[in-house]
Amino acid sequence: MKRINFFGKRERGFNYGHMLMLVGGILFFLISFTAFQKYSLNQDQKALTKSENQLKHFKKQLGSDSSGVKAESILKVSGELFRQPNWPGVLSSISHSLEGGVWLESLKAENQEDKKEIYLQGVAYQTRLVPEVLKRLRLQSNLHEVKLNSTELSGNVSAPFRFKIEAKL
Repeated sequence: MKRINFFGKRERGFNYGHMLMLVGGILFFLISFTAFQKYSLNQDQKALTKSENQLKHFKKQLGSDSSGVKAESILKVSGELFRQPNWPGVLSSISHSLEGGVWLESLKAENQEDKKEIYLQGVAYQTRLVPEVLKRLRLQSNLHEVKLNSTELSGNVSAPFRFKIEAKL
């Protein structure tokens, strides 16, 4: 009867011990991955159950007049929120429209019910940069009727041209 030495050296360098460790490593990885997936699924189920319970509670409050929460007030507040501009989106659009050699000095916004406008004032290193900024601002979906109000020499050597831009939100 021949004995098999699992950990003995062979001429090729790969023995049964290496194979056993490789199979064990693969099994360990698969078991760990399955356990992680199960844990992640349980966490998602808990979050979903919590959200469902909160939604049921909110629906119950909305339906009963004694809770103090009235549907009209919620609709009024949500309507007001939807009329507000998406400021992170607007600022991101302006940021992506500017390029090297153009700097904003001021940004002013009017956010009234009948008038939602934004005013930009800045300087440019070259005159050709101002029309490019205007073109990019006009391509932004959350800015409308973008127009150049004025351009003038600033007197500053590093940024000789001053501009004023107006846009509706």
